[in-house]
Amino acid sequence: MVKIVDESLKESFVDYCRRFGPEHDDSFLPSDTFVADEDHPSVILLDKNDEVMGAASLILERRYRSLRKGRFMILHSRASMTDVYRSLLTPLLRNISGIDEVYLFVSSGKPVESILKEIGFKVERYSFVLKRRLISSSLEIPEEIDFTTFDLEKHGETFCKIINSAFAKLAGHFDIDSDWLRSNLSNSTVPDSGIQLLYKENEPVGLFFSEISSEGLLEIGPLAVLPDFQGQGLGKLLLRRALALSYELGVGSVLSVNAENEKALSLYVEEGFEKVQTKVCYNLIV
Repeated sequence: MVKIVDESLKESFVDYCRRFGPEHDDSFLPSDTFVADEDHPSVILLDKNDEVMGAASLILERRYRSLRKGRFMILHSRASMTDVYRSLLTPLLRNISGIDEVYLFVSSGKPVESILKEIGFKVERYSFVLKRRLISSSLEIPEEIDFTTFDLEKHGETFCKIINSAFAKLAGHFDIDSDWLRSNLSNSTVPDSGIQLLYKENEPVGLFFSEISSEGLLEIGPLAVLPDFQGQGLGKLLLRRALALSYELGVGSVLSVNAENEKALSLYVEEGFEKVQTKVCYNLIV
């Protein structure tokens, strides 16, 4: 039986997401403060003994709705059957409006890929997960370059401007604002100096964001440089600055990159990263 997640089912829903969500994608799994509402419609599948056998939840926050898109927080069942996935999907989509497509990421080669295709999902793009072991990295900072540790009150608008400008043409990008940034940071695991701005001749032109992942690695990204300053080696400087932080913390590092971003991928491999996983983005027109 598929049920809408309410307060009485929230604990079971969150527990299921934590246990099984990482099998597909752990980017946006719910925390204990999760609330199922119109921006996060959610359902769970119960067997005859009321044991949770599956869960589905969409992220429909303002920045997604502005592009008429929704992203799955989770779409997973312990029973790898097409009808079961369809039973989770149908009631979730029935009650949403103003959305043209929904999407999710899964690891390449998973059995669920064939199920997604059977119920109408199509491949939109690929991305790679890369890891780097704990090794030192040289960092020489030119005289005209300075790094400043991020402060939300001082640099919030600048952060958003750099991100939105740098990734304006990147597949899957959503413009962010200070409210989104503040909310996102409240749920993050950013270490001291984990967000830094790059200044060139006293002008903020780039940044890197990093936080500690569930694996205990420094997850680096985004790395962003304003379009007018790209191609000057600033991306490499940002990456090496982040790697220096990783070394200071005594942890390895991990990052993700869209497969079509060959220039960034080449840089990461050059700097010692190795590809460990391929993620597939599937979308469904609704």
